[in-house]
Amino acid sequence: MTMYVVGSARRWFPGLLFLLLLPGCSPVFNWRDVTVTDNLLALLPCKPDRATRNLEVPGIERISISMTGCPAGDATFAIAQAEAGSAAQAAMWLAAWKASTRAQWPDAQLTETVAMVAGAEEASASRFTITRAAEEAARKASVQSGSAEIVWFTNAVDATHVTVYQAMVLGKPSAADATATFFEGVRLSARRSPA
Repeated sequence: MTMYVVGSARRWFPGLLFLLLLPGCSPVFNWRDVTVTDNLLALLPCKPDRATRNLEVPGIERISISMTGCPAGDATFAIAQAEAGSAAQAAMWLAAWKASTRAQWPDAQLTETVAMVAGAEEASASRFTITRAAEEAARKASVQSGSAEIVWFTNAVDATHVTVYQAMVLGKPSAADATATFFEGVRLSARRSPA
């Protein structure tokens, strides 16, 4: 004989329904600490993907760049890094990388300022703020987003191991504080010599 208690089911059913639906819900920005390299930690709003590609820079050899990033809330959050063999090579790559970025945004307003990265030498960090007029952004939406925030910095482990970094938010995040949260979460840890 089966017995149903209708009155008590009405009390616990909404709670059960909530628990069943909970796994399907996820916040747009699910911030997490990510180890990008042995020396760099970052706060990313989503589970990152990793990839490596070669950057063709006129007048310079190909630069192998490793990238860690993910899309969240109408923007892409990413960190790219390249391993240089000396401070001079890192400076040359950094200048070329910045010039390459400027060339990709020829019609945009670009402002460069000093940036602060936790653990980086102040002189090595700079920030680009790139904005494009709304109608131009709409026309080129398939190529580039309408805005970007980019911070470049370097980290020297020793004289022959210098890493050039680019931290970037491409697009305008749906949360007003997401860009600041991302850049504040990028930090160099204690320097470790490579094995």
